[in-house]
Amino acid sequence: MPIIDLSKNYKPNWYSNNRHLATIVPSMTRKIDNIQYVRERLTLADGDFLDLDWIKKANDKLLIITHGLEGNSNKQYVKGMAQEFSINGWDILAWNCRSCSGEMNIAPKLYHHGDIHDITEVIEHVLDKYKYSQIALGGYSMGGVINTKFVAKKAVLYSDFIKLNIAISTPFDLEACAHTLDRKANFVYKNKFMKSLMVKLSEKEKQYPGIIDKAGLSNIKSWAQFDEQYSAPFNGYNSRQELYANATINNWLEDIRVPTLLLNSVDDPMIPVESNPKQFAQSSDILTLALTPKGGHCGFGQRQSEKSFAESFSFAFANKILK
Repeated sequence: MPIIDLSKNYKPNWYSNNRHLATIVPSMTRKIDNIQYVRERLTLADGDFLDLDWIKKANDKLLIITHGLEGNSNKQYVKGMAQEFSINGWDILAWNCRSCSGEMNIAPKLYHHGDIHDITEVIEHVLDKYKYSQIALGGYSMGGVINTKFVAKKAVLYSDFIKLNIAISTPFDLEACAHTLDRKANFVYKNKFMKSLMVKLSEKEKQYPGIIDKAGLSNIKSWAQFDEQYSAPFNGYNSRQELYANATINNWLEDIRVPTLLLNSVDDPMIPVESNPKQFAQSSDILTLALTPKGGHCGFGQRQSEKSFAESFSFAFANKILK
């Protein structure tokens, strides 16, 4: 499919012309208060749990939303997408990765970009317990990686139900993004993510003494160093390069068999523009790469609207594909 240039469609509001303001302002100021979830706790095969937040209105279509790194179902970008699809005839399931629902998980693991075991259990639970004629996946940032890897590797097993994948502000090359986070201009994002993950790793060490070298956390200076010393071994990888390879969308694009929208901003401060899979998208008949010139990371604020452009464009795309 052709690459969609959204420079004429997307009208950024004043702060969305700056990549950092576009990223930070919505996360700090945007409030979506009319979303009422009903929570379901799913017990996983390994005895751990996931918290699933539902909006059920007896629709026959379901959108499953996966949040970003250290996010949750209450993030404004999740609620925004949930609201857009819910008012237009979809049920919603916004699931929380392990440790992200407000309660620490109990198994000796957390979550990461390349792990699709949990999303697989979520989908199998949905198919076993509920009756939906069509299921779409929606993911932001890390959630876009998880969902897209799932559709590349496993969606063929669920082709009667899973009909669409929408990935927004998604890091296509995880190693390139890790190096980008280490730039001085991105210290706010790096520090925020790293401090939050360090707290969780410390909690895991309390649950399972000796599972990590807690003392070494204070010596971490870069994201690459954090991934090499903690993210990779904690998640069963021999090196950060192995971790990155298993969580890099560009490695499995050719395996995708589900119509997929990749919507990113060219000025995303965390995702280098050269990692966008333009060449592949130009020759693909199932993948659409849509790019806005502004919008930051998971922002996409637009003039004269409380909605983000990502939400309205995603629903319009879904409506077109799922006729």
